[in-house]
Amino acid sequence: MSLARGEALHEAWFISVGVQNYQEPKIDLRGPELGIHMYRSITHDFAIEAEGFWGLQNYSSFQSGEMNNIPNIDTHWLLLRSLPKLKSWRYGFALHTHHNLFRGTTSLGFGGYDRHTMQIWFPVRWQSESPSHWVIDAGWLLWGQHVSKLSQTNSQLHDVQNRQKRGAYVQFLTSAYINQSRFHPYVRLTWVDKSDNQLLNFDGQVIDAYEPNNTRLQVGVKFRYR
Repeated sequence: MSLARGEALHEAWFISVGVQNYQEPKIDLRGPELGIHMYRSITHDFAIEAEGFWGLQNYSSFQSGEMNNIPNIDTHWLLLRSLPKLKSWRYGFALHTHHNLFRGTTSLGFGGYDRHTMQIWFPVRWQSESPSHWVIDAGWLLWGQHVSKLSQTNSQLHDVQNRQKRGAYVQFLTSAYINQSRFHPYVRLTWVDKSDNQLLNFDGQVIDAYEPNNTRLQVGVKFRYR
């Protein structure tokens, strides 16, 4: 969240507009998204943040074809604590969720299915004290679970749960002005490594089911409205 030093003990609300690009080795999902963001201090040292993104993404894959306007919903929930002797630094815990509602049939006749992810992260933040006001966030994945609702494509398949063990993200945010109106450009990149393998029985065959390594790039602008 982008707050100047003088705002650090107040509640603040922001809205954002941006784009997201999610990639795996064989698929690409990209499209616009809208966001709402809340910051609230609990005590002098602790603060909570929450943000949600809603977007429509276009899917493309050389193997399975294309599909447009797939709803995507992401949320981030953070509890942050400042360091008593290093006021520019904060750390804490974060919960991220992702919901990709990939239903329908692609241009090559492949059925889509919903994908849901829940992840716990260890976030660290550095916030400058200069008038230019830079905020740099980084995080490391502690635990993740990805659910693929394969039963939506074929009644012979069961849903698969995969564990994600390695990942990291970094976000850069700053403040800028146009005609005395303040806004906050940001860019965020998340990487998650390949998940564990789960065995899937289908049509007499045993298949390894896993979630590939992936990246998620988000670029946008936040505007404070409260």
